[in-house]
Amino acid sequence: MNSIIYPSHIIKNIFYKIVLGGEEVHTTHSFLHKGKCPLCNDYKKRMYVKQYPDGHYHIYCHNCGYSQNFPYFIKNYFPEYLHELTEFYLNYLKEEKNNKNINKNEKKELKEEKNEFVEKYLTDIKISSYLEENAFLLKEENLSSSKELIRKYAIEYLKNRKIQEKYWKDFYFIYKGPLKGYIGIPMWDENHILLHVQGRLLLKSKNVNYEQPKYIFLKDSSKGIENIPKPIYGLWRANKEKTCYFSEGTLSCLAFGDQGLSTCGANISLTFVKKIKNNFKNVIWSFDNYWIDETARKKTNFLLENNETCFIIPKNIPCKDTNDLLIYFNWEEIPEEFIQQNLFTGKTGLIKLKLMF
Repeated sequence: MNSIIYPSHIIKNIFYKIVLGGEEVHTTHSFLHKGKCPLCNDYKKRMYVKQYPDGHYHIYCHNCGYSQNFPYFIKNYFPEYLHELTEFYLNYLKEEKNNKNINKNEKKELKEEKNEFVEKYLTDIKISSYLEENAFLLKEENLSSSKELIRKYAIEYLKNRKIQEKYWKDFYFIYKGPLKGYIGIPMWDENHILLHVQGRLLLKSKNVNYEQPKYIFLKDSSKGIENIPKPIYGLWRANKEKTCYFSEGTLSCLAFGDQGLSTCGANISLTFVKKIKNNFKNVIWSFDNYWIDETARKKTNFLLENNETCFIIPKNIPCKDTNDLLIYFNWEEIPEEFIQQNLFTGKTGLIKLKLMF
């Protein structure tokens, strides 16, 4: 019952019946409503119902912290309104059953048509042509007045993040299409062949009806999705014979200069670590602040348990990642001396960290 997409008017109608003072929240989100929570009786309108990209509706109270899928919330606390959802659900099942009665020949035609479309998409869509039609380089000049305004805004953002021009001059800004509002960060292989573009949301679009993700990935479909290797940002400029610094975040890795690389959020497994170690002479790992980020702490501990070396932001410095570290100290890159002072290796390093925690 929770897997189908309910019409917004049904959800809104029920929500306004169970909360006091229900009203629409005017944001870029097309379905976001709030009201007084009936569970904790908060005196402000701090219970929200919101639709997510996959179509489901979620309810959350910012006062008591209650969080649940909307249909389950109704089922558990307000079953008297369940019939409205059930009626739509039954009609949905009938429609599904009717769709299954399509004869085999029609199904085969639909399948062939779909496969033809997918094949065409995989072979015809290229990142280079997409960027040419929908984006511009931040180093471009003689742009239209509207593009120039966006370009300056994006450059100012990157400068404030202490990203050096030699890195951001090859960044794109996607100014139209479904991915409008993202800075596009190109990812080449060692031969400078473009494989991926990572998009980082800078300007929220007013035309989307769901919360835009902070990061997205565009793959060069001309090579076939399954044939594209996992992205590692910085491969084309790093010297494998020198120490290489691996971070999760693309902008965070630039704190280590040309030798900074990013796994782009890849899971850190022993298989992945061995693959990196086989291709790079000396590797140092760097995640978000060990002292405040539990996920970063777990990954760092895992690597130290397997005799790896990690750079860790000092405990007394209130920075969430290495990019913040540049802003905090007004650096262009993290000095080598500072790096060496904050390296921890293997189980000895792990014991030291636990004593400091």
